[in-house]
Amino acid sequence: MARKPKGGTRKWSIATCPHHAREMIKLLTIHASHGHPEAVDSIARWLEKFPALRPEVRALDDLAAKAEAAWVAAVGFGDPVAERAARDEAAAMKAELLGDAPSALDRVLASAVVVARLSHDRATRVAAQTADHPGVREARERLLTAAQKRLVAAVKAWQLLAGKKSRGMTPRGKLKLFEPSGAAA
Repeated sequence: MARKPKGGTRKWSIATCPHHAREMIKLLTIHASHGHPEAVDSIARWLEKFPALRPEVRALDDLAAKAEAAWVAAVGFGDPVAERAARDEAAAMKAELLGDAPSALDRVLASAVVVARLSHDRATRVAAQTADHPGVREARERLLTAAQKRLVAAVKAWQLLAGKKSRGMTPRGKLKLFEPSGAAA
């Protein structure tokens, strides 16, 4: 059986030091991004010991937030003011769709609506640009049509869930109560 290191020893202080853990996680994240699979396992072990350091690993961020950020950048076309406006509008829309105490499904569907809206905004902006060739214009129109369909589908899915939640959990048929065999006479 392995003995626990004595307090004050170098091994003990490194194993319990959050600063050292943060630096190790940063270093391992770099190695993992360069394709070292053992670094991923090491990151997982460090995060088990220090779960508060999870935000240090950007790759573990919410994938929906990453998708939204990518679409915000795409909508902005490099213009920081347009990106800020798109980010603010997306945040306001998401807050409105989520409401109070959202479930995991609420968050997924709200994010899908926001991403579909950002995709539609970008496709609209691209379609509005002048095209030198009719084929380019047609391709842009097809992209816009596909973005519109994704937006409509995402909104319908969100509306379906919101409608079911507003009706509550009710039985489909008449509720039958238990009657003891001798009481019904």
